Amino acid sequence: MNQEPIDEHWCPITAASAILGRRWHLVLIDRLMKGSLRFNELRNSIPSISGKVLSETLREMEREGLIQRSVTTDHQIVIMYSLTEKGKELSSVLRELRVWGEKWLLPKAKISR
Repeated sequence: MNQEPIDEHWCPITAASAILGRRWHLVLIDRLMKGSLRFNELRNSIPSISGKVLSETLREMEREGLIQRSVTTDHQIVIMYSLTEKGKELSSVLRELRVWGEKWLLPKAKISR
């Protein structure tokens, strides 16, 4: 048997956070949990992201296998972004992050205003 050695320092949390911890990744995954969206729909749902950054981030996420880009042509070219199975499997993670954020971060934001 020819097996690769296991890196004794490999940690799944570290590996996952290297991808999911990048700016906008979790926010975009959250937006796409509701279904496929066009570029401008994603951009409008996150007013603080620039078109350039959104485009770069979507390309990264596509390379990582979190999202897929589909092009359809009826009367015009329509590009849609949607989650892959790999991306969809993050739904429970996002749900727990939302619960944690509402419990520990939202009240502080309301108090500090």
